[in-house]
Amino acid sequence: MTEEKGFLDRLFKLQENGTTVKIEFLAGITTFMTMAYILAVNPIILSAAGMALKSASRIFVRDKMIKIIPSTKTADKAVSHEYPICKTTV
Repeated sequence: MTEEKGFLDRLFKLQENGTTVKIEFLAGITTFMTMAYILAVNPIILSAAGMALKSASRIFVRDKMIKIIPSTKTADKAVSHEYPICKTTV
């Protein structure tokens, strides 16, 4: 008896890569929440260290954009190459 694969499982070959839709979804939510926390808290930390909050926010946003652009390219490649971003090993 074979188990019918869902759309995402077929698209990303999740079963073949040793992961599931649930694991990939939780990994994505975890990554998103971590990034949201960092974007909200880092300017406050920098301002507590003596940097003006407005300057800290500008510097932080500029630095994050340098990191966000490659991240979007990584996600694009994951979709175009049908490979899960957060491959897990058991």
